[in-house]
Amino acid sequence: MTQTSMTIDRVLELIETYGANVMAWPELEQDAAEAVISAHPDLFSEALNAARALDAALAFEAPINPDPELASRILADAPEENKSPFSQLINWAFRQRVRWPAGAVLSSLAIGVVGGYAYASAVPGTVSVTGDEAYDSAFGYSQVADWLAVEESE
Repeated sequence: MTQTSMTIDRVLELIETYGANVMAWPELEQDAAEAVISAHPDLFSEALNAARALDAALAFEAPINPDPELASRILADAPEENKSPFSQLINWAFRQRVRWPAGAVLSSLAIGVVGGYAYASAVPGTVSVTGDEAYDSAFGYSQVADWLAVEESE
């Protein structure tokens, strides 16, 4: 997908940012920018010449190689990865940190299911809880009493 509209200011911005080589520009804007440059070559000749001169100067510049001692000091000062079993489990379960909300939801769901099953399957003969008693216990009031109050008021 290419951009169909291009302003003169945007072409000048592309030349200033990415240089004179159109292939270095964002792909979506290359065709539209080339069309504007072809339509108005006199507007862009000065900017293109300056960008070509800068590109040429940068091409002759040797890349900077970092000092090996500096690299080793940086690596030595870097914090070490935590290798505890818990951190390894967390890294395995949540490879991307953006999954924490989903993990929290799934964990709470699992705890609710296990807890509900444990509550419902209590040792026979020790506790007999009905659904209404469980509701009363969970929410702190009696649903039956509320319905009776509604029926009596009508």
